Amino acid sequence: MVDLPQWISNTFQDSLRKYFKDEDVVIIQHTSAPAIPIGDNFTTDIFRTLITYENRRKKDEEKHTISIIVKCCPDNEMLKNYEKQMRFFEQEISVYTEVLPAVKELLGEDVVLSTKCISSIREPRSVIILEDLSTEQFKVHPRQHGLDLEHCLLAIEKLAYFHAGTATIHEKNPPIIKRYDLGIFWDNPHTTRWLAVGFGALAKACSSWPGFEKYSEKLDSLKTKAVEKTLRASRLDSQDFSVLNHGDFWITNFMFNYTSDSKLKDCRIVDFQVVLHSSPAIDLSFFWATSPNVEVKTKCLNIILNHYYKHLTTALNKAQYPTEKMPTFQQFEEDFNKRAFYGLTSSISVLPFVTASKRSDASIANLLNDESKEGFQYHAFNNERYRAYMEHLLPFYESLGVFDC
Repeated sequence: MVDLPQWISNTFQDSLRKYFKDEDVVIIQHTSAPAIPIGDNFTTDIFRTLITYENRRKKDEEKHTISIIVKCCPDNEMLKNYEKQMRFFEQEISVYTEVLPAVKELLGEDVVLSTKCISSIREPRSVIILEDLSTEQFKVHPRQHGLDLEHCLLAIEKLAYFHAGTATIHEKNPPIIKRYDLGIFWDNPHTTRWLAVGFGALAKACSSWPGFEKYSEKLDSLKTKAVEKTLRASRLDSQDFSVLNHGDFWITNFMFNYTSDSKLKDCRIVDFQVVLHSSPAIDLSFFWATSPNVEVKTKCLNIILNHYYKHLTTALNKAQYPTEKMPTFQQFEEDFNKRAFYGLTSSISVLPFVTASKRSDASIANLLNDESKEGFQYHAFNNERYRAYMEHLLPFYESLGVFDC
């Protein structure tokens, strides 16, 4: 258990009164605990809080409980400053309160993509309070295992609906979507260092992998160019089909639930802090680099792209997006291939966190600063799981020309 700051817990009663539309809700007690394991999130503190409450006009009734998720900016100066620059909470709040309701209006009540925002506050630190999906038996798939094809296809379906809805919103009212212009990689000293360290660490690892030594020099030469080339890969031309990308579409940001006999049932997308207006290839490249298991990576790219495109076009038609502006599958596939450097960057900056063991030193700070053989950086880029992924991904990205310039 953990004690949340008083200024956060003081907001719970007003939040629940607005949520239930009942001014007679009174909180009796609440308990909080970390909601995610070590190593699954690095920029936000996330807690699960169980609240017991009653209706003050009906005290003879049973007490009620509700479980909520509390996301807040860590009490860390570096991360607080980074959050302000990145607008993490500002963006996530607006997606939950403006964008997702608009998508639902376009696609229908039966298309459920995420959870609901209960409330949010900005001072003294940013906080967002959400419904707890675990009460509907949704859970995160173990990140180190990667997703099998069935889980991949369901996650991609949900992404296609989100993309279709936001493409239609952009078509009708461009400023609503265009304001999301940062994403997870943008030109700032933190990103420059993050990518330089990642490309350098993988270059060093490749020098000791038999048959992969040729990638060492190529990766090392990209250290100073990585941000520029990643931004170029995400840049839109005026005629490009565009959507609001989730921006951080990896295995810990979708949750699944199952039937009583353990069959996959549904999926929800969470964490909209680094959304980006760009090509849908951005989310797909990020997903492909970080989330499928090795077997899916070696065999199933075409299946995943075709499945996504089928559901994208179906949802675009449902939202009444102009047919003449929809990309053909050939255009869509060419765009995915053209933006391959974004996938390479994702495999170097995010995939190491996916495959890393659950260590007490798992943090961005240790990834950037501790280069010892016992440190988190060495483990992240040299563990067997990461190597197995990269021994497939490096030749794949090479075939798409990422090392040619």
